[in-house]
Amino acid sequence: MHKKDEEYTAIHESLRHLGQASAVVLFKYMKNHYPDTWGRSSNQQRSDEKRIKRILEQLIRFGIASREKRGNTYLYRYEYRDMKMELLRQHYPHLRMDAVAESSYYHQRETQLSLLNSTSESYYIRRYEENINDKETIIQDLEHAIEQRRKIVMHYRYSPHTVSPLRIALFDGYWYLIAEAGGIKSYRIREIQNLRMLPETYPQAFQTNLNLDTWLNIWHTPEKTPTTIRLLIDKAVTEYFSARNLLGYKEAPATHKTPVSDGVEYELDITHAWEVLPTLMQ
Repeated sequence: MHKKDEEYTAIHESLRHLGQASAVVLFKYMKNHYPDTWGRSSNQQRSDEKRIKRILEQLIRFGIASREKRGNTYLYRYEYRDMKMELLRQHYPHLRMDAVAESSYYHQRETQLSLLNSTSESYYIRRYEENINDKETIIQDLEHAIEQRRKIVMHYRYSPHTVSPLRIALFDGYWYLIAEAGGIKSYRIREIQNLRMLPETYPQAFQTNLNLDTWLNIWHTPEKTPTTIRLLIDKAVTEYFSARNLLGYKEAPATHKTPVSDGVEYELDITHAWEVLPTLMQ
């Protein structure tokens, strides 16, 4: 068994037994029960504690552990999901469990949804999203660059681009990189190649000022002055709009409403006609 698999399995079983524990308590437990793997000498104690905390964070990322603060201590609560772990091993025999936990958010999400869809009798999930599993390395590199606010060089549609990556975003079934490059621009992740992180960082304000909640779709252009428009939605489809909160519509303020009897009036700000045209055509 791979060394990392041994560590992961040991913590997996220990937390299953303890249910909830701090990292220090878990270390003491493992030092007593797994002397050949943990705490072989006093000099290794600090290193082993760091390894345990690192694996605990991986378990949290993968959704099989949680953490809560009690005073100055973090308690880790473990949700034992033996069936889920076994399914992972069956569906991904060439992936170590720690490799899955360390993979990108996109890959973890795809893994969990695939398992749910293929093994559950209660769920059926039909998704209209592009498959970018072959871009796993690119996605991980983008995640690291965004977390560290590092600029990147990438080839996009066969030409080099130097950008400040801000967010990985899903709009209308397509995955994009939202970045600053002399203005806010979007890039299809499907078409990004040869990505390389640069030592240069970019200002935190780039991320802080990016408010994706105001975007109706990928056609939004932050540099343009928005135009406020109003839509009258027929009663027959009002429920459809409100239930899905289509495009982030909000009802027009009562003081601005035109008296209507056949539906609901909505108000929204757009910077490009195609922010609203797809919904109107639908």
